[in-house]
Amino acid sequence: MKFLSLIQLAGMAVALMGENVFRLIGMSRPPSWYGDIVVKNAVPLCIGLYLIVPQILNGYIVSNAFEVVLDGTETIFSKIATGRMPQAEDLIDPLTKFGLMSVGVAPQ
Repeated sequence: MKFLSLIQLAGMAVALMGENVFRLIGMSRPPSWYGDIVVKNAVPLCIGLYLIVPQILNGYIVSNAFEVVLDGTETIFSKIATGRMPQAEDLIDPLTKFGLMSVGVAPQ
C-alpha cells in the first residue's frame, strides 16, 4: 500500500511538473523513458493515477472485517472466520457467560 502511494505521488509530480521535476532533483535532462512513456501516454497515465490507483489502494484498506472482542483479548465473533455477520445468539451467549445480564432479567 505504501509502495503504491509512493508511485502515485511520484506520478502526480511528474504529470504536474513535467520535465521540471527532473531538474529539481539535479538532472540536466529527463531520462529516455520520460518521452516514451509519460509524454506519449499522458492521458492514460493521468487516468491511471487519479482513478485506478486510488481504487487499488482502497481495496487494501477495506477488508470487510467485523470482529467482536471481549475484554481486549477474547474474540467472541469474527466475520472473517464465519463469513457472515453475527446474529443475536452469536453475541448474547458469550456475553452472558462473561457475566453480562440483559436489561429486565433478574439474576437467578
